[in-house]
Amino acid sequence: MTEGLHAVSQTIDSGMANVAMSLLLTNAMKNAFERVYPKSSDGADTVQQIDDSLHYLTESWHSQESWLVNYRARKDTAMGFVSYIMAGA
Repeated sequence: MTEGLHAVSQTIDSGMANVAMSLLLTNAMKNAFERVYPKSSDGADTVQQIDDSLHYLTESWHSQESWLVNYRARKDTAMGFVSYIMAGA
């Protein structure tokens, strides 16, 4: 059971690192986009669609981050329970 929890822990940590990097890259893309295409530029529909897409990506990454934080808390609870059982055995 502890091996399974360890694998879950590694997966969560990897996912959190991926989310953090994805947020950094998405924010960098959004900043670069805003420098190249200010809000008042021509082709406003296209600019708005790209801006909406970048916003969607950012919100998506934050949502995934929330799920991973929740799973990390559940994993920590399970590990605490296993430690408690093992100490009593």
